[in-house]
Amino acid sequence: MVSNDYTTTDSFRITHICGAMQVCIGIIALCGWIFNIQLLASIKSDYIPMAPNTAIVFITIGSALIILGRWLIHPIIIWITRLISIFVILLGFLTLIQYFFCVNLGTNSLQIGKQGIIGTAPTGIMSPLTATNFFLAGTSLLSSLFNINKYYKDIASGLAVIVIIIGITVILGYLYRTPLLYGGKVVPMAITTAIAFVCLGVGLTLFIGKQYWPLSLLAGTSTRARLMRTFFPITIFVVLFEGWIYTYTFCKPKTNPALISTWIVILLAIPVGFLISRIANIIGNTIDVAETKRKLAEEKLHKLSHALEQSPCSVIITNTKGNIEYVNSKFTQLTDYTLEEVLGQNPRILSSGETPPEQYTHLWNTITAGKEWRGEFLNKKKNGELYWEYASISPIKNSKGAITHFVSVKEDITERKRLDSQLIYMANHDSLTNLFNRRRFYEEFEGRLALAKRYDMEGALLLLDIDNFKDINDTLGHPAGDEILITLAALLRKRIRETDVIARLGGDEFAIVLFHTNASDAEYISKQIKESVQQHAMLGERRSVYITVSIGIALFPQHSDSLETLLTYADLAMYHAKEEGRNRICIYATDQKTKIKLRHSWEMRIHEALEHDLFVLHLQPILDLRHKCIAGFETLLRMKGEDEDLIYPSQFLKIAEHSKFITEINQIVVQKALKIIDEIQRSYKRRLFIGINLSGRVFSDDVLLTLIKKELDTHGVNPEDIVFEITENSIVSDMFEMIDFINRLKNLGCRFAIDDFGIGYSSFSSLRELQVDYLKIDGSFIKNLPYDKTNQHIVKAIVEMAHGLGKQTIAEFVECEKTVQLLQKYDVDYAQGYHIGKSSDISEIITPHL
Repeated sequence: MVSNDYTTTDSFRITHICGAMQVCIGIIALCGWIFNIQLLASIKSDYIPMAPNTAIVFITIGSALIILGRWLIHPIIIWITRLISIFVILLGFLTLIQYFFCVNLGTNSLQIGKQGIIGTAPTGIMSPLTATNFFLAGTSLLSSLFNINKYYKDIASGLAVIVIIIGITVILGYLYRTPLLYGGKVVPMAITTAIAFVCLGVGLTLFIGKQYWPLSLLAGTSTRARLMRTFFPITIFVVLFEGWIYTYTFCKPKTNPALISTWIVILLAIPVGFLISRIANIIGNTIDVAETKRKLAEEKLHKLSHALEQSPCSVIITNTKGNIEYVNSKFTQLTDYTLEEVLGQNPRILSSGETPPEQYTHLWNTITAGKEWRGEFLNKKKNGELYWEYASISPIKNSKGAITHFVSVKEDITERKRLDSQLIYMANHDSLTNLFNRRRFYEEFEGRLALAKRYDMEGALLLLDIDNFKDINDTLGHPAGDEILITLAALLRKRIRETDVIARLGGDEFAIVLFHTNASDAEYISKQIKESVQQHAMLGERRSVYITVSIGIALFPQHSDSLETLLTYADLAMYHAKEEGRNRICIYATDQKTKIKLRHSWEMRIHEALEHDLFVLHLQPILDLRHKCIAGFETLLRMKGEDEDLIYPSQFLKIAEHSKFITEINQIVVQKALKIIDEIQRSYKRRLFIGINLSGRVFSDDVLLTLIKKELDTHGVNPEDIVFEITENSIVSDMFEMIDFINRLKNLGCRFAIDDFGIGYSSFSSLRELQVDYLKIDGSFIKNLPYDKTNQHIVKAIVEMAHGLGKQTIAEFVECEKTVQLLQKYDVDYAQGYHIGKSSDISEIITPHL
């Protein structure tokens, strides 16, 4: 398959015209022979006519050019054209052989009409010059039909141009009456043949393509090619015109003016053509370089213009006086000003008055010194709306380094500023109540304390806590609890001055700092707050929910001028108010300081016990009342004191639960208990369960859960032999977290018991929700069981209820045989107490079974 390289409409049209002209010239010449009108084949009576076979070749090859222009892609057309090309090549080649070797191969056997002689040249036979051109033209056409590489097309185009040159040379020979140029002493080429060859060469050249040599010299898009296309016709015209003038003016009387004129034309055409070509080449290349630079500059400028117009930043260019000369579309979109409105104006038209004059002075001094300035502006749009911008303003310098303009690139940072403000607000405020959070409260309090110390002012710190808020949360739900906190925050704001500070420190704890306030004023304000809270329906009219608060007060500088100390004193006073029955106001007193010291002392001892492994577990046996055998043990925590004396949990556990130490204590208890049950079961050679007491708010402690799983795997203990004991009150205070905690350990196979059951606040609904296995009846119902009828009814009711819920019972504080008998009668499952066995170290339990 061959590709069609000429694709323009002009080339297509000219190729068809050239092909049609060949066909027409051939048909006219052939008709001249048929009808014996030789002028149709020769134009002039003394000119050689076109031979019949030559006319037929022109008709054939001209038709091929016309057909190729329309059906080039059809393979049959390609093959037909190749055959025509081969036929033309062979005809030309064989004709040349006839002339060179004086043999008759029959190429001139076609005789039509009357043959004759003009001068010494016979008519009706093909000239050797014609045969040469046919050979070249056929080769050109055949080469153009093979799409092998570019060089084939260059050769084909070069051969076509030679065909044109030979044709033009013959025409010049006739014009200047120089037989040497159109045949000499042999059979000459007819002028009609030469004209047809020029059409054939032009048609072939355009068919092959303008981009191939040598036509590319004239057909390119460069300035050189454009100049060549302009100068080439002028050159031909000038040379021919000069030749004509010379022939008919100066050389007419001479012997052979035509030959002299022809050689003058040819010799003159060569240097003139070369000179014009060189001039066109030099001028064209120079212009092309300049044109290329201009286009590159225009393209660069175009890109820069597009970049500025499509930039997400607003761009302003001013002169050295600060007057605006250019703004991009982003500027007009952002500010609502049009380009016409701001041209010649100073950027101060955007000023909102919020930027200090010093900033503008610094800006101007920086950029006029040739440096870049960066900063933020709070500017104003045309409609008065304020917006934030981050600007980078730089000087523009010329080649000499002088400042000619200033360019400002500005980014709209309004949204970022808004988000920054939100983040700052969120970092300083409680998300629920919008009060200051603990961090910001500390900052504000520190600053106010410094002012109070400097100006000898007094004030008060109030710590406020909602009474029984956990119960409210568990009963009404967390959304209701959040609404109560929001309502309380609004109430507190109304009761204090704008100069005072209020914050939510966390949970249901609030802090208020009152300035220029003495003890009596602080107590009076606290009383107003307490009463207003007590009388306000926290959830509105739809639900009459009322709360109370406990308030602790610490005064400064009377009590202290240290933030941490004041917080400690106020917290102690609030704790004392709760111990007094809640809904109280308490001002810190010095005797409470003793309690603080005692508390700190115990915290130090707990910390030391953790550091030196002074916590130990004692075990108390649990009796299976049905089978009369030991079923398990309860672990009881002890802390070693001085001289190895044991300290009971009642002395230190409450303090630990209000500190960070309780988490570590729970972890130690779990580790030691799981190690003990492994040793006991190996000693007793049977399965026994062990009760583990968990203290404090452990229910959200993921670390403890992970530790339990790890220790179970380490010691290979069956999870069903582990019974975690939790107090009844802890269930009420952390109901939802407790349910999740229990379910996660139950999934491992562990069991649970509610300790001290009967004296807390648990309800039947909570027992239904909790997947516990045992109810440990509180010892207060068991101690005097044989002598207290009321307790007997209570115990029977607990047992009946537990069994009805599918749970077993354990009686605590069993101290005599009569109690054991009654417990068996009431169908209690297990018993523990001094009568069953006192608590002792593991060594005392294991030794008898070794």
